[in-house]
Amino acid sequence: MAAARRGDFDLAALYTAPDEQRRARGLTWAGVTREINRPDARPVLHPVSVSSVTGTSRGRGGEGNNVLLMLLWLNRTPESFVPGHPAPAAPGTLLPRPSADRHLRWDVPALHAALDAQRQEQGTLG
Repeated sequence: MAAARRGDFDLAALYTAPDEQRRARGLTWAGVTREINRPDARPVLHPVSVSSVTGTSRGRGGEGNNVLLMLLWLNRTPESFVPGHPAPAAPGTLLPRPSADRHLRWDVPALHAALDAQRQEQGTLG
């Protein structure tokens, strides 16, 4: 398992958290992913798979939208998986819970625009 450096999001820890919940509740990995995919909500276009969740154990990659769904299921903040973060679970910082007809997703065009603006401001090449 790759160890996260201070300030990096720790994907291996993101694996450990649902694994602990799974064991404590007597769930299979399939049961965990069913809950992560919110059976009460409209179907997810690209549901989280067992391999997506268990693959984080290696700490080397995770699809952003899957990570969001896992964080919601765990009721944890992204910062709680960043070693040394000054406010890992500050009150009021949990991700917003979408209604049953919505799913939390990254706004990739907005993220690109923000990163590109910062890159241009700093005068760095992309």
